[in-house]
Amino acid sequence: MDFLEAFSYLIQDELDRRHSRCWSAATRFSGLTEHKDLKAFDWTYNPTLPKRPILELATLKFVDAREDALFIGKPGTGKSHVAKALVLLAVNRGYKVLYREAHQLIEDLHEARALGELRKLRAQLTGAQLLVIATCSCASCPAVLATSSPTC
Repeated sequence: MDFLEAFSYLIQDELDRRHSRCWSAATRFSGLTEHKDLKAFDWTYNPTLPKRPILELATLKFVDAREDALFIGKPGTGKSHVAKALVLLAVNRGYKVLYREAHQLIEDLHEARALGELRKLRAQLTGAQLLVIATCSCASCPAVLATSSPTC
């Protein structure tokens, strides 16, 4: 192996490490704790899910167009899986993404208000190119919220 080839390997290794660190930081910043993708999604589980529109959302054109997407449906229909898959896709493509469950966002707002950091939180929320707010299922809600919710 000559000098140029060895130097090329070193440069590529450094670039790979930087990319990995950036991806890890972006994933941590997003708040996503579960990594889901559409390749692992079982489309036969809920055949009523509109596959074509979901795959269109996976192009992330709606993010560039600054449009919204809203998933509505009964529990267990795949909404969260699809949302988390879109978050991971966006992170992989270099978008600044935030994922929060609704109860977590409310807790963040209360904490920011108590600490006098509402502007900082607002900047974080508005700075995201994609903000995903997941509904609070009774299983994932803190006990205080779950017991006071009329839907649980």
